[in-house]
Parts: sequence; C-alpha cells; structure tokens
Amino acid sequence: MNLVSWTVDRQVPEGRVRAGFTSRLGGVSASPFASLNLGFHVGDHAESVHQNRQLLALEIGALPGW
Repeated sequence: MNLVSWTVDRQVPEGRVRAGFTSRLGGVSASPFASLNLGFHVGDHAESVHQNRQLLALEIGALPGW
C-alpha cells in the first residue's frame, strides 16, 4: 500500500529528484496535524514527526534532505 502519492518525471537525469511534494495522507500524526506532518516547527509531537519522516523515507527509498 502506498502511503504517498507521487508524480514522477522520468526525464530527470540519472533518476534523481531535486524537489518533491507530498500530501498529508498516510501518516501517524493526530488532529490538527493529521496525518503525514513532516515538520517539527508546528507543534506536533516529535515522535509522530519522526515516524512520519521514516514512513516517507521507506516510501521513496531514500533519506530526504530537510
């Protein structure tokens, strides 16, 4: 099951992504941050943000830069 919907440009040289976008679907954060909150700066629980970032990394197969 995909947690994140992606639009992929297959023409990117060497398959690298320089920028990407996520939705808020598929994460663990509770309201009002529900559900795939990736930012520590908005007051969400740090553990939820860590889990959401791990979910994203698993989904894309890499560690994103923040």
